[in-house]
Parts: sequence; structure tokens; C-alpha cells
Amino acid sequence: MPCLIRLVATSGSEPVVLDPGYRAATLVEAARFERPGGVYAAFSTRYGRRVIGLTAHLDRLEDSARRIGFALTVDRELLGRQIVQMMDEAGYAEAKLRISAYPESPTLLVAMEPFAGPDPELARSGVSCAVLPHTARTEPLAKQTGWLAERTRLAERTRLAERTRLAERT
Repeated sequence: MPCLIRLVATSGSEPVVLDPGYRAATLVEAARFERPGGVYAAFSTRYGRRVIGLTAHLDRLEDSARRIGFALTVDRELLGRQIVQMMDEAGYAEAKLRISAYPESPTLLVAMEPFAGPDPELARSGVSCAVLPHTARTEPLAKQTGWLAERTRLAERTRLAERTRLAERT
């Protein structure tokens, strides 16, 4: 199943879900459309449409915006309805999502793909981690969209793209 990408309203009484005019097969591929200067949150639904810690994810999204200099207030109830509408449209039982916000934009960019749970092999055997030099961020507490392009460049530069995924944890 391909990644579903939509623009959704940040406020209002009714859900507004718009097609941004481009497509991607995965969240990683969809990241190429993200432009620098925004902030994002990434999370998964569990047990259907539940998001563990949704309030914390959205608090961090708003805090990230404040840290890089723009105001963002997300209507959480409206966003929840829009996410459910998107999951219905896509037919996903569970989903991985990325929500991005940009200064002076009246919409959020929501990208989602099906989520089948953690990779059983990784859960069994664990993962290897590496710290790469020269990858420090200027505002490490803000999840900025510029990182999405940077991690792709890092994977290519370190020749990790074929055999691993780069992830961010803070």
C-alpha cells in the first residue's frame, strides 16, 4: 500500500483533508517533499487508532515550532478526526504517521503508511547504533524538517542506505 499524504486544517469546526498533489510509496520517500524551515512529529497508532502519548507528541510539535520561531496551536480533537478520516480513506488498520508544520501555513502536512508492528527480526536480534561525526543540530530539542533531508544525505554518504535505516531519537 502506498503512503497517503494530505494537507489538513490546524483549526476549525469541520475536518478539511486536501490532496497536496504529489505521491510517495513510503514515509521515507515522502520526506523528499518536505522543505526546510518546518517542524514535525512522528508516531504510530496501536490497537487500531490509538496513539500512545499523542498529547506529548503534539506538545513537542508545538514546542519545536516555538523553539525555531513560529507559533503553532494544533486543535487536537480536529486533528484526531482528520487522522481517522485519512485512515478510513487508506484502509489502514494501524499506521505510522508524520505530521509537519511550517510557518504561516494554515495546514499541517500529514503523511501515513501502514504499520505492521516492529520488525520481528529486529526485536529478536536487536539493532546496532552509531554516532556519526558532524551531525549535530543547531536546535536539538526541536524536531525540524531539515533533518529529513539530512538523514537521507547521511545514509548515502555513509553507504548505509542499502542495509539499514537512519533514525532520530532525542
